[in-house]
Amino acid sequence: MEYILNAKSARVKRAKYAAVYGGKWLVILYKLIGAVSLIAGLVLLFNGQPAGWLALIPGFIAGSLLAWVQGDLSNTSFGSGSKNQSVVVDDLLEFNLLCGLKTNSPSAYDLWKVLEKTEERYFLGNRYLIDSSYFENLLDKNPDSAKAVWPIAETYSTKYALGGFTNMAVLAALVASVQGHEQILKTVQLDMKDVETAVPWMRDVLEKRRLVRAKKSFGGIGRDWAYGYTPILRALGHNVSQDIELNGFFSDTSMHQKIVAQMIQMLNSGNGTVTLVGDTGVGKTTCVHAFAEHILTG
Repeated sequence: MEYILNAKSARVKRAKYAAVYGGKWLVILYKLIGAVSLIAGLVLLFNGQPAGWLALIPGFIAGSLLAWVQGDLSNTSFGSGSKNQSVVVDDLLEFNLLCGLKTNSPSAYDLWKVLEKTEERYFLGNRYLIDSSYFENLLDKNPDSAKAVWPIAETYSTKYALGGFTNMAVLAALVASVQGHEQILKTVQLDMKDVETAVPWMRDVLEKRRLVRAKKSFGGIGRDWAYGYTPILRALGHNVSQDIELNGFFSDTSMHQKIVAQMIQMLNSGNGTVTLVGDTGVGKTTCVHAFAEHILTG
């Protein structure tokens, strides 16, 4: 399998634009300029001053940049990664790694230098005690040596259904690409299977963050009024739906969707009761929360 990296592809350019124009403080500045420009322009126009149209121009520019950043540049989803029996690597890397690559033939060491300051690298160091010296001293610095890293990253991507070569998958692949890495890892009482666990671990952490940031609407106060006040039920049971409305629910429930669908089907059939039975930790409580969330979101 051939691995192709185009450091000037459209996705690489978007990644670099996002790094330049999509910073947190720049987004705040766009919003501030837009608000000030809009207020000033409207006040001037209300007072009959044509200069109000000029005052609106900075707001229009800031609004356009904000729409661009929060629209096209915020879409960091991976591409297909395949073209004519080849793997298109720039379709499969995360934006912050893409924007740091300068050539089509980076070395393994080049990948490390881009990822050196990422949170994934600090997680790997703090959790597994693999410090910077491992990468600085042992990675191949020859051009195009990154081609030995891509197949390993692809293995992790497929095994853990990542959709692409995440930063943690690339870091783990860099560790595995070092000749004699198993013997070196033994010095800190590790093997490659231990390091590999960082890949799904970081995936789950990032997914929980995404769920926390996702805004959800549960229908407002009207939904509660529709069902009325139930003092006896409240005294005997616990309102899981209310917990989700107030505090959110951030677990990945994709693996429980089949059970939740069966719960919905049984209750819709008129049986009236569902009992979940299983060992501790198999996901009974998660299924109940997922069912409650399904009701809230319709």
